[in-house]
Amino acid sequence: MLADDAKLSLNKISMELKNNGFENIKTFDEGNSLFDEFNQIFSNHDSSQYLVITDIEMPGINGYELCKKVKSLSPETHVIILSSLIDENVKSECKNCMADSFILKREFNSLVNTIDGFIDI
Repeated sequence: MLADDAKLSLNKISMELKNNGFENIKTFDEGNSLFDEFNQIFSNHDSSQYLVITDIEMPGINGYELCKKVKSLSPETHVIILSSLIDENVKSECKNCMADSFILKREFNSLVNTIDGFIDI
């Protein structure tokens, strides 16, 4: 599950993931929609097999808030925060919301390697 309000970024990240063999990527242009779908999945299925990748700044709830909500329902679900800039504030916020990782948006190889480390192949 991937959330980013910047359509170009959302499409590029989704395409990069598909090009690296990841399937069943659901995209959302804001955090509330992703969380609503995640909540339905959590209610009906095992959510531990899901991965959430989110931008920080979005309308509605931001990426940190989305991370907190996902982790409160399903602590075992991995959440990756994407940002155009990683500074000490971003690192601190990611730690506070219990994100499993934070990655620069343009570092697709790091994103792919991080996901590979989280999933069972």
